[in-house]
Amino acid sequence: MNEKVAVNREKHFSLHHSLLGAARVSLEDATNKRDGYYYHQLITITMSALAIEAICNAFGDRYINDWRDFEKSSPIAKLRLICEHFDIEFDRSKEPWSTVVWLMGMRNKIAHAKPKFVSEKHEWSRSEYDRRLSEEPRSKLEKEITLGRAKQAYKCADNIKNLLSEYIPTADRHGLRNEGWTGSAKLIDDH
Repeated sequence: MNEKVAVNREKHFSLHHSLLGAARVSLEDATNKRDGYYYHQLITITMSALAIEAICNAFGDRYINDWRDFEKSSPIAKLRLICEHFDIEFDRSKEPWSTVVWLMGMRNKIAHAKPKFVSEKHEWSRSEYDRRLSEEPRSKLEKEITLGRAKQAYKCADNIKNLLSEYIPTADRHGLRNEGWTGSAKLIDDH
């Protein structure tokens, strides 16, 4: 007997869940100092910044009329528009907004980085020289990529998602606050 099943599956897709997932996994690797942990810090910061813009696009698409008109706006402008819609105060001097401003600046620095010649001169004691022998000189941008900043970036992106979710009906949170899918199946009667 060759039975057939009618299947219906659906979900609200938004990439911010994948971006936050990549940031979370990279942050775990950076925190545990796994091989290449500097790169995991960079990934966490970058994915967190991209997640914020994806969060803006997800909420904006659902709640802002003619969102397409704003798609090419900066992430901060998008976030301010969404905050205005939900009557959320956007104050650059307070968290999480001050971190958002820093994070979008980092995103731009990373996306538009220019090559730099880095030169350092030091006078070290012999013991400090021995301790720092394998340290490479780092650019200003590289020095901003730290575990503390990675933790701050991830926390900020996750907080933005959760904050905006508090301003929408619980029934609308599917695909925005959490990711998931639904489905049904029904055996098709061939008779």
